[in-house]
Amino acid sequence: MRYTILLFTIAILALAANEDIFAQDNENVEFISRIFNQWEIPNDIVVEGNLALIATSSTGLQIVDISNPEALENIGYINNNLGRFECLQVVENLVYAGCGYNGFRVIDIGDPQNPIAIGFCETPGSINDIAIADDLTYLADMDGGLRIIDISNPEDPSEVGFLRTTSYVAEVELYHDFAFVQVGEYIHIIDINDPANPEYVDSLDYRIGGIEIFDNYLYVSGFNRGLFIVDISNPEDPQEIAFLETPNNSGLFTVSGDYAYLRGLRIIDISDPENPEEVGFFEMPVGITGVDVSGNFAYYTQMGNVLEGEIRGLYVLDVTDKESPEEMGSIDSQGWVKDVKVVGNLAYIVKGRDGLSIVNIGNIENPFEVGTYKTPGTAQKVTVEENFAYIADHHGGVRVIDISDTENLEEVGNYDILPSARDLAITEEYLFVISGDKLWILDRNDPENLEEVCQFRVPEARCFSRITVTGNYAYIVDDWEGLFIIDITDAEQPEPINRFQTRQRALCVAIQNDLAFLADHYGIYVINISDPENIEEVLFYDTPRRPVDIRIIENTAYICQYRSNDYYYDYMITILDINEPENIEELGFYDVPVRALKTYVTDELIFVAEGSSMGIYRFTHPDVIKEHSSNLFPTTFCFLPAYPNPFNSTTTIKYSLPFPTDVSLDVYNPLGRKTGTLFEGYRQPGIHTIILTANDLPSGLYFIRLESSGQVINRKVMLIK
Repeated sequence: MRYTILLFTIAILALAANEDIFAQDNENVEFISRIFNQWEIPNDIVVEGNLALIATSSTGLQIVDISNPEALENIGYINNNLGRFECLQVVENLVYAGCGYNGFRVIDIGDPQNPIAIGFCETPGSINDIAIADDLTYLADMDGGLRIIDISNPEDPSEVGFLRTTSYVAEVELYHDFAFVQVGEYIHIIDINDPANPEYVDSLDYRIGGIEIFDNYLYVSGFNRGLFIVDISNPEDPQEIAFLETPNNSGLFTVSGDYAYLRGLRIIDISDPENPEEVGFFEMPVGITGVDVSGNFAYYTQMGNVLEGEIRGLYVLDVTDKESPEEMGSIDSQGWVKDVKVVGNLAYIVKGRDGLSIVNIGNIENPFEVGTYKTPGTAQKVTVEENFAYIADHHGGVRVIDISDTENLEEVGNYDILPSARDLAITEEYLFVISGDKLWILDRNDPENLEEVCQFRVPEARCFSRITVTGNYAYIVDDWEGLFIIDITDAEQPEPINRFQTRQRALCVAIQNDLAFLADHYGIYVINISDPENIEEVLFYDTPRRPVDIRIIENTAYICQYRSNDYYYDYMITILDINEPENIEELGFYDVPVRALKTYVTDELIFVAEGSSMGIYRFTHPDVIKEHSSNLFPTTFCFLPAYPNPFNSTTTIKYSLPFPTDVSLDVYNPLGRKTGTLFEGYRQPGIHTIILTANDLPSGLYFIRLESSGQVINRKVMLIK
């Protein structure tokens, strides 16, 4: 049972499903493989037998063998672009998962080392909690209300009923023919005797932080108040029978046997529900996201300091002695992938607190790790030259690693950078390192003995974040002050010669010939730098998401960007043709299911630092696609990506037909009501295009439904006005 609404604001991907339930929207870019199974934020945990099942946001379902509590083992996982896992329930060998705005999933864990996704059902909201009774699943679908799903056929779950509520639905618990649902700060009692027509009965006025039902009692934790116990043996007339005051915000984690476990960890004896008593306490670290209890062990998940690349993991407490719980074992997730460089068949990856990893990519479909080195700091950036990797290791300064023997990596040099090394660039003779408002220049002729040439505080600078060196100039991004251009002709006396102030916070920069492509939160400035002392803005390219990284190969720009609002984050790799800067054209994109932070491009392959992993993607230029497919009919019945999506008033819908057939193309809202028909009639085989004009529709999520020859597929589109 999840104990709080707090995790609702954790990122969710809103626009996912197309002709393949498990595919991401994409055009001219295909996913190849992914390496590293780092967890993202652990949201929920369920213990079943010797397994702990953990929902870890965009890194999916993680399966941990807990048969030996002192030696936990991560034995399986499933992600496959299924969305962001938020909550779980387990029945026998099936996991029922709420994936935020990516719907309801059914996972077969009969073989826990190879879990398989077998079923899917879309919902209009963001699933935050799940309860199961017999062949029905009840979903707390946040702004989508209470949704009731028939799971009698796990491979084809379907909605049979729903109840709209006045506020978001955060939790759901079941008692006989009633559902107790957290709606905003209240508990609504819902009659579910007829699942197709659930009815509101009454509400309880509690400012709650979690609910759980055990036997005939409802346990409610009130924010900053304590634990309430309510007799619900008559669900239409619940009676509060006890209250136990607890310090601070002791939200309810779970109830097991004669004990309730509250945040803290506080253990409450509830063997006599009318007289609850605290019997044990274990001071837990901050960031606890879920707890489950099985036998004499409590299992909890913890979220670490994300900014420092810490995700944390799963921890075990022996609670045999309730007065003195004892730590037993843990399994920590690895650090985040921060940066990647590729040389030949090797990818050099830095992973925050886990340092450097070298991966063999000779077979891009099955990359494997061949060497690691843990640096003392938090590895942020890597560059490779000959037999050495140079790492900006944050508070660990600059580290120089001998990579001539990938299986036996060795540090041969280092240099302290105060307060921290945030990014670096390399030339034939020098290392350029940024820290705060300073530029450090190090002589690297002898990598084992780096020598300081100068450290230079740049006037007007506040906080440097990125550096690129081209020719005699260093281009440095300052979070708040835009782009600084530094003349480094004389390494002992660098000279600031110009600055370009962005309108929003500056994010990254890439240089192509006489142009600088500088990104802020709203888009990309194209700046003429042919004369660095007299720069000129050529144009501003408005991007739908925030561009956090730009790589340019010849006349093609590869951009990592993301968008966020109160409810979701979504990340995308976008490829642009910049041959004519005044007429930038999009060549392809891929909606990445995890974070897309930095890229490295070689040939047609894109290596992406995804935070929790490194992904490998292949970009195929549309001209090549046209050359190979101009004389071919489609072989599948499917949607192509809608563009733009999200859209303001119009979007282009494309679909393919492998044979001549009658088709109907309709638009539905999240309530399942048809709002319009785009086309109905006979179509020849091929790719077909139609424009959806939504001037009369309100903002929100819509479904494009294509039906033909007994087949039905859906495409999500988001209208934003």
